[in-house]
Amino acid sequence: MDVSKRLVQAGYDGLGSAYRHFYEALNPARYASWLEDLAARLPTTGRVLELGCADGLPTARFLRSRFD
Repeated sequence: MDVSKRLVQAGYDGLGSAYRHFYEALNPARYASWLEDLAARLPTTGRVLELGCADGLPTARFLRSRFD
């Protein structure tokens, strides 16, 4: 990977985590209703590609707790 791509990747990685920590401190349940709605719509064998939602950890943890 070239230097410019690594720089952009590092920036997104850092900002994603900072964004999540900031909004979790303001409202820990911010995405709970959205995630519950998403989970209700997914088939039990559904697959999710999570893109562009901070660092994706809250979404991944939630979905992993309900699906294989």
